[in-house]
Amino acid sequence: MDGWDKALDDLYKYCTDLDVPITAHCTPGGAGAYGMHADPKFWETVLQKYPGLRLNLAHFGEDLVDKKTQSWAWKIGSLMNTYDHVYADTGAHETIYEAVTRKAYFVEMKKLFTTSPKAPKRYMYGTDWHMIIRHGRRYEGFYEEYSRHYDDWYADNNLDVKDFFFSNALDFLGLNVGDNNHNRLKQFYAANPKLIWSPAIPR
Repeated sequence: MDGWDKALDDLYKYCTDLDVPITAHCTPGGAGAYGMHADPKFWETVLQKYPGLRLNLAHFGEDLVDKKTQSWAWKIGSLMNTYDHVYADTGAHETIYEAVTRKAYFVEMKKLFTTSPKAPKRYMYGTDWHMIIRHGRRYEGFYEEYSRHYDDWYADNNLDVKDFFFSNALDFLGLNVGDNNHNRLKQFYAANPKLIWSPAIPR
């Protein structure tokens, strides 16, 4: 094991032992030179050794419409079905904006959710807010546009849209009552009484 591998192994062990969540770039494009090095297949080796790692693979589904069952999204779906704490978010997806690509995306999402039945509880809304301007969208309407389309699709498929917009993120971050991160947060606020507890986090 070389120096980099040792450092990463130490990081994954630390995060697993303390329930610290990791978010990793996971799309063939963007984020500098990541490219194919961001392929979710490489996380399989990590997860085999640390199956309890809390992992969010960002930008889930960007290649879903074009590559379908051969997409990275399907690889992530398989990881979700195999490991208890693998999640994915939709950061900076463009597919939702146009009717044609949105329809195609949701058709493929239904297939993926059927094949990987744990995926609906691991799929999260993501903004990647600083990139919204690249899509010609104002940030003020970003959530509203997502909400309108996802509300309809989740209702049509008898799924709870609150999972997508809220509950799954709490699960990923370990912020439900009784979780290790929730307990640490309570201790932090108890030690800093002037700070205000976030209303989004259950007490």
